[in-house]
Amino acid sequence: IEGINDEAPLWVGRAIGSGQWAESLMEFVDVAKQSQQPNAIANLSLDLTQIDSDGNLTTRYELTPQEREALEYARQNGVLVVVPAGND
Repeated sequence: IEGINDEAPLWVGRAIGSGQWAESLMEFVDVAKQSQQPNAIANLSLDLTQIDSDGNLTTRYELTPQEREALEYARQNGVLVVVPAGND
C-alpha cells in the first residue's frame, strides 16, 4: 500500500471482491501465518449486493456461513480486520 512506512511493524493487506472477500480474507490469514507476521491487519471491503430472482440489485443484511467462518478464522489467528463504513 502506498504511503506505508516500510519500517513499521505492521503487515497490511486488503480482502476484497464481489462475493469473494471471504476467500480473499482466508488467503491473507494463511499468508500472514506462513510469513509469521505478528501484526497483520486486513482491510475488508464488503460487497453485500446481490441480484435477486427478478433481476433486481438488492443488498443482503446477513453474512453467509462461509463469510462468518472467514472472520472467525482471522480472529483465531490474531489478524485484525478493519471494515470501513459506507459500503453497499
